[in-house]
Amino acid sequence: MRLDLSLRVEIRPLRDGDLDGLEWDSEQTIQADYVRKTVAERGDDVVVLLALANGRPIGRLGLDFGRKAEEGIVHLWAFSVLPSLQRLGIGTAMMQAAESLIVAAPGRATVVEVGVEEWNHDAAKLYRRLGYRDDGVERGGSGEVILLLRRSIAEIQASA
Repeated sequence: MRLDLSLRVEIRPLRDGDLDGLEWDSEQTIQADYVRKTVAERGDDVVVLLALANGRPIGRLGLDFGRKAEEGIVHLWAFSVLPSLQRLGIGTAMMQAAESLIVAAPGRATVVEVGVEEWNHDAAKLYRRLGYRDDGVERGGSGEVILLLRRSIAEIQASA
């Protein structure tokens, strides 16, 4: 037997209550405590986008307007989509939603940057397909190598 489904996905900023009572699979992807802690500590510097299907979070993407603000960079972090729903366009749609928010945000940012762990070739391939270019490396909190990929806001605006 085969069943073809259509899945309506909503992508929007995190709201109060979105992270309450997550099922185990969503909790593994979303890591609610980590998101709550970061939002509480960083306040208005961060926005967390959620992808929701049937009201359940299935993906997250953080936008950090403060971490590298002095350099004119908005840094994207904590990007994940439920593994069983990867490669369906949800990640691409989340990146496009993030870029739209960044372009619309007042500020002096000129570049969007995303970091990806060196071993995560699939994620790096997605970012490159979306127009991000390799721009060096940095070390993560545990010493891991993080590839940095960047795209100018002017490029994003031109492709919209």
